[in-house]
Amino acid sequence: MSSNSPGSNSDENSGGPRSTSGGISSKRPRSPSSDQSRTCRTSPGVKEVLPHKKSKPIGKRNRPKLADLERIPRAIVELAMQDYCSKLATECPFPNPAEEQILAGAALVRACESLELNIEDEATYDVAITLVSL
Repeated sequence: MSSNSPGSNSDENSGGPRSTSGGISSKRPRSPSSDQSRTCRTSPGVKEVLPHKKSKPIGKRNRPKLADLERIPRAIVELAMQDYCSKLATECPFPNPAEEQILAGAALVRACESLELNIEDEATYDVAITLVSL
């Protein structure tokens, strides 16, 4: 009798999935994509570290804001910032820190002369230099 006769079970001889009663396979067929996981896995015991936001200090800012200045120094600084940016774009695109201070100071002097106003307070002048060179 041949192995493919109606009375023989060809699945048992071929090593394929064994059928239970009713011709339903007890093993679930595996798709090729189920062998590879779609998610990135790390080594066992290694936890993923999620980045967290740095907290800002309460009550103290890291740098001054233009809105902190009064109306007259703010007008001077706004004009000086425009002058400083144009000088960076045309004359000195990559200044070192010393050149930044020189350009910022010169921009403040030109802004004061063109508006015919002065910054009289030294603390305000320091804030203005910092704002112009940012």
